[in-house]
Amino acid sequence: MNQKSRSESVCESGQKCVRERDFAKAIELFSRALAEEDGNVEAHEGLATAFFLSGEFEKSRDEFDRATKLDPERGRALINMGAVCNRLGDHKTAASVLRRGLQKEKNSSQGYYNLGIAQKALNQLTMAISAYREAIRIDPQMAEAHQNLGNTYLEMGNQRQAIQSFKKALEARPGFDRAERALRTAEQAMQKAKQAFGPFGRLVDERALASGKAVARNRELTPQERFGDRQYIRKCCTDTREAATQWQEILDGPLMSSLRELDRVIVQSEGSLAVSSAFQELGKSVRALTTTRQQLVECIRLLKRHDDKMKA
Repeated sequence: MNQKSRSESVCESGQKCVRERDFAKAIELFSRALAEEDGNVEAHEGLATAFFLSGEFEKSRDEFDRATKLDPERGRALINMGAVCNRLGDHKTAASVLRRGLQKEKNSSQGYYNLGIAQKALNQLTMAISAYREAIRIDPQMAEAHQNLGNTYLEMGNQRQAIQSFKKALEARPGFDRAERALRTAEQAMQKAKQAFGPFGRLVDERALASGKAVARNRELTPQERFGDRQYIRKCCTDTREAATQWQEILDGPLMSSLRELDRVIVQSEGSLAVSSAFQELGKSVRALTTTRQQLVECIRLLKRHDDKMKA
């Protein structure tokens, strides 16, 4: 039996230990395989997985990094490395690595799910929504993606969309505790929003608000109420700026890149597979742009609604 065959046999034993959740033995076996053949990508990736499952995230990241350097086309390892970087709180690296991995594994729901986690942590909320929605498109039953999408909508102040996402998470996984708690929080936030203060020193009648008519009451807001009202306007402005910035980033970045790539494969008369791949990338960019546009329109609508209340 040659050296490569021995290392392959040891890797198979290590993978069996991982399935049996004997991570210490798996680490020992994959390390032995690497001692026999340092360039064994399967051994590096197996060792990284065993380290991850045993909670040794830094060692896991380093092994996935070695695996991807040995084989840059290994999309699965890149996606797993991105997940580990998220666990370590290095979300910027995670987003970069995950985007590279998704270029290789275009239908990885876990890749888009982890990209959503990274982008949400980086406060790229509209892009996180796009990533979670792509994960759900690929795997409609991914309860965690529905739940995290709901959390992102809730953070953006969109209680209605958040509630819908939490309900879909519970449809995919009945009894999902985090989704149940988040749904209650979103419903409470929705109820509180119905009792919101009107702008510039006036309160809006709750019944009129429900009917779509903003009627002012003859009472000045207290300083605390006025401060809360100004904070609401500032948040609307911040959200609008963020959505507009991300819209521009997608226009200048992924969308233009996708269009150039499609133009290139058409001009160079490349095969149907290359054309199909270029169209898929363009579709993703358009969906991200559409999501961003919807958020921008919603932000502007909230500002206009606030202004309408002031004029009522």
